[in-house]
Amino acid sequence: MLPIKGPTQSHYTPPRFSMRPLHLLLLCASIPSLLPAQDQSGAALVLRTNNAELAASMLSSFDATAEVPAMGEGSFIVLTLDDGGKISASTAEGEAPYMSLQARPADLMEIFSDDVDGAQQMAQGMGGMAAGSMGIDFSDVAVIVGGVFSFPRQIDSLSLEVAEDPGDAMNLNAAIQITPKADTWFGKLVDATQMNGAGRMAIGDSDAMMRMDSNLDISKLGEVLRPLFALAAKMTAKSGDDLAKAAKAIDDYFKASDGTMSMSFNPGQSGMLTLIGLSDAELSSKLLYGDAFAEIYAIQQRKNRMVEFEVEQKAMEHREVQVVKVTQTSEAQGMMGPNPFAGPDGSMVSYYAVANGILLMAGNGAGSGEIKGLIDSALDGKFAREPLGKDVLMTAAFRIKELAGAFGGMAGAPPGSADEMPETMNLDLKKIGKSLMIEVSSK
Repeated sequence: MLPIKGPTQSHYTPPRFSMRPLHLLLLCASIPSLLPAQDQSGAALVLRTNNAELAASMLSSFDATAEVPAMGEGSFIVLTLDDGGKISASTAEGEAPYMSLQARPADLMEIFSDDVDGAQQMAQGMGGMAAGSMGIDFSDVAVIVGGVFSFPRQIDSLSLEVAEDPGDAMNLNAAIQITPKADTWFGKLVDATQMNGAGRMAIGDSDAMMRMDSNLDISKLGEVLRPLFALAAKMTAKSGDDLAKAAKAIDDYFKASDGTMSMSFNPGQSGMLTLIGLSDAELSSKLLYGDAFAEIYAIQQRKNRMVEFEVEQKAMEHREVQVVKVTQTSEAQGMMGPNPFAGPDGSMVSYYAVANGILLMAGNGAGSGEIKGLIDSALDGKFAREPLGKDVLMTAAFRIKELAGAFGGMAGAPPGSADEMPETMNLDLKKIGKSLMIEVSSK
């Protein structure tokens, strides 16, 4: 696992959840999941719904003058977007859920290519302005933005279903399918993505405001991810020896990890705690306690002089386990407002250790007590491996209102309206066949 920079910008505005149907559609459509395939009749997008308001919102976003046909008893509305970008509305007999969407993202990118090109140019311009403060070369911005905008063209089909109207309480249960094109980079990535049969070790903090767990086997992902490794190295280091060292460090950290992870986050309390499962604990220890760990921070600092790192290789020892401490400060912080993860002096502290074959990290508000607690649990065998569930690769759970309140209070931002956001949200990522699934629920 590479050293991870903590946030340097934190003038946080808590999220506000609008209940307008189109916004809900866009929220769900941004998350991949799996549904039974349905006949799209050659259309680039088909929406079926039993909700006239949802249909009207969707229809008006394509054609402000179009009208939604009236639904009779036992019928539902169908919106169809053809390959020329023209949308039509009709009714059909039978039953439909609140939302059932089938789309061909690659075709949609072609249909709206003029709009896509304009958005890509705008994103590249905005990215270029922010590149300097992030330590990214302007020449790499086009590569990053181009990769983001090319991604939908690698998707063969996407399906989304929301069975019932979430209502004002945002009680959402959604399923979304994404099936990649076989001959694309994304298709190869999905093929190489496998579940880790050994299971992952869990921190198990059920009261955390945010939890994320990964149960991946990354042994087959190395070659597929090689282009991302190269880009990460360029974002980390300048050309020459630094670039070569960064590329090797990224490769070595990947080789040392097994793809399993568990993270809990309690802002303003215990901070962020992370476990990384290791396939090569000896290599991980060599990287952390040798010259490579401190060198990667020195390389980052030479790349971005607005950020400074102090690495204490032997900051402390707990039960004969060496702990490495990293203190990060940034010149940009004063321009961006107070950082909720930083101390009174504006610095952020992270701790790292390897114990009992596990890479342990504590940061983003965590102190020395938290890393010691992780070491105790690792040495005492409290991190037993177990699967996440049938076909589950990753899972995440968020206490939305608590997170919004914590960030708003820490950064001095207004808390927002509690009525416009759910209490909790849960995501499960699965792989079934050649497709990925995410099941989304909130309440």
